[in-house]
Amino acid sequence: MRNELLPVWYTLFPQTKSNLSKTQHNLREDSVLLDAYLTLAKTHCMEENKLDLAAVYRFVSTDSSDTKYPLAKTLVHALLRPYGYDPSAVSKDWIFNGQSGSRVHTNSHIIHKNRNSLLIQRIDPSTEESEFYYLAGPQGSLSEPISLEWSMVDTIASEENHRIYIDKDLVEFPLILRKRKTGDTLYPTGMNGSKKLHKFYKDQKFSTLMKNEQWLLCQADGSIIWVVGVRQDRRWMIQQTTKQILCVQLNS
Repeated sequence: MRNELLPVWYTLFPQTKSNLSKTQHNLREDSVLLDAYLTLAKTHCMEENKLDLAAVYRFVSTDSSDTKYPLAKTLVHALLRPYGYDPSAVSKDWIFNGQSGSRVHTNSHIIHKNRNSLLIQRIDPSTEESEFYYLAGPQGSLSEPISLEWSMVDTIASEENHRIYIDKDLVEFPLILRKRKTGDTLYPTGMNGSKKLHKFYKDQKFSTLMKNEQWLLCQADGSIIWVVGVRQDRRWMIQQTTKQILCVQLNS
């Protein structure tokens, strides 16, 4: 049918082929221009896995409030498209007015709303939220999911965030490396009493993405020993009566 109709159409409207060729050429040029614009926008508005919404507003740089929001929203949709974002699947105001801490799942990523920015987290299908790793004895190392090494020591070096010292007699192996779970509580060094982990994260100004990626060193019963690289739980710290010292170190 198509092969029969087109010759007739071209005979009746001889400019059709020429017009189609011009349209295709214009579309290719528009595509090149759009790609260049989005590349420039990404340079100004994105840094690694973070999209700065305030920077988006500055980038569209229009004085009209009536046009600034639609332009900014359209630009954000275009910048998020490579991450599988579908604007029709969420509230139309989520990007700029959604609650901080909320998130949207795509087939390949999780997009977190964090105050005036969007944090983009790639979904690793090989990793489950319940994943954990064992520290089987008083000496050893891990290369995944983070680089840790631990051993018994006789002396204490300077205290730093990437290294902790534990009274070995207060812990029981195997120790566990895991992510956060509901109800987690710790007794942070430098503070009195206990604190819910989610409140500790809030005090430390952790973004949602940082909370999801933070590893915890724990006793087998789930008690937190160390928010790795951030803060030690004081219940397991060495005392004047400590006889055996276990050092755990995070390697960069």
